[in-house]
Amino acid sequence: MKKIAIFGDIHGNLEALQSILADIKSKDFDEIIFLGDAISIGPQPKECLELLKNNNIRFLLGNHELYYLYGIEIDDAIKFESEKAHYAWVKSLLDESDREYLKKCDLYYTKEEFLGEKILFAHFLIEDEKALYPFEDVNLKNNVDAWLKNNKKYRTIFIGHEHEALSEDDVEGVNDDFEETTGVCSNIWIVGSSGCTKDNMTSYTSLELGDTMSITRIYLPYDRDTFLKTLNSIEYPNKEIISRFAFGITTE
Repeated sequence: MKKIAIFGDIHGNLEALQSILADIKSKDFDEIIFLGDAISIGPQPKECLELLKNNNIRFLLGNHELYYLYGIEIDDAIKFESEKAHYAWVKSLLDESDREYLKKCDLYYTKEEFLGEKILFAHFLIEDEKALYPFEDVNLKNNVDAWLKNNKKYRTIFIGHEHEALSEDDVEGVNDDFEETTGVCSNIWIVGSSGCTKDNMTSYTSLELGDTMSITRIYLPYDRDTFLKTLNSIEYPNKEIISRFAFGITTE
């Protein structure tokens, strides 16, 4: 039996990251996979990146790491000056060692350890791996076809990016893992954001591979009081909007 811990989108929430890593280390995991977006949004992007770098974690690139490496121009959805100022702030906190580390990280990772079938880990569904912005522009909650697009290529796909940990039952046209009109099984597991939470709970996913595959979402508390104190003590661009929509709070 091989046990893999999977999480992503920590987004500068150091306390949530510390809680997840402490829980993972207390259990017998063989591998830890981070699905990207350590930086941006939250108040401690540098500290989160450093902690991930120093804990023997397979780090896959998210869109926010790609913004840092190649510039926000790769995503034409970034239009507002407040957003641009936020990414400039994040960039100012990181250094050349961070850049060199991220340049060596992969966009995706595959395993072929379950009945000869591939398992894919990536920040999100990949449209063109050679593009500077490689991810598909699709909202999974509103697109049944996207859930089924890669089901013949991979046994299971683990992704982040969409911060809400949707299940198939949250999507119109999909019921209990099956697309209602064709009966085709979906194979996507959305890990959800471990950092952008609106209460004191975070989560990660446990994958166990052996004669069978077992996937479990593990919820645990983190020190939200310390997180909020840090958030309120650091001024950075777009914080008021970010705090409301990403963390469910109004900044003082």
